[in-house]
Amino acid sequence: MLIPMMEKQGYDRDFSVNVTVTSACQSMIIPPSHNMIIFALAAGGLSTGKMFLAVICAVNGFCWIMSYLKIPALITETLLSISSNKYVLLVLINIFLLVLGCIMDVAPLIVITTPVLLPVITQIGMNPIQFGMMMLCNLAIGMCTPPVGATLFAGCAVGKIPMEKCMKGLLPFYLAMLAVVLLVTYVPAVSLTLPTLLMGA
Repeated sequence: MLIPMMEKQGYDRDFSVNVTVTSACQSMIIPPSHNMIIFALAAGGLSTGKMFLAVICAVNGFCWIMSYLKIPALITETLLSISSNKYVLLVLINIFLLVLGCIMDVAPLIVITTPVLLPVITQIGMNPIQFGMMMLCNLAIGMCTPPVGATLFAGCAVGKIPMEKCMKGLLPFYLAMLAVVLLVTYVPAVSLTLPTLLMGA
């Protein structure tokens, strides 16, 4: 719907597809995003109420298995052995999430990586809410990159343009999204100011 409307307003088709693809990815950080709910459950029930009982059971079961096998502790020790510098660790985690986001779907990634990375994040003193926003911003980039980017494929199909052509036009948007990831990662106020004002988080 948006792509034809933008074309009617005089925007180039390639630009219309690029804007629609990248803006659609941001929906995952706007409530009531199901990805935010999945992260909250995987992180231990951050402000989720009593929604999605089936998902709660699945996520809690997976987290229990991970904890029983001591996988989060092992990965925490491994990452901290690489570097004790908070900023270096955050760069490594961002790269890890960006790469996985390009080759896996968002929801399973959240369930798998949250209980693994949360102990590391806690160890270096990052707020879990900030970590959640950092994770979702990273994975949002994966939604508009091949080979798994569902939003990218949908945009190209609706706009009827080749993916190669769309990818070239997306480069400035990727840079903007990476800048947002860095801001969310290294400036806590970007993700924590509003929750603090509204809920005292």
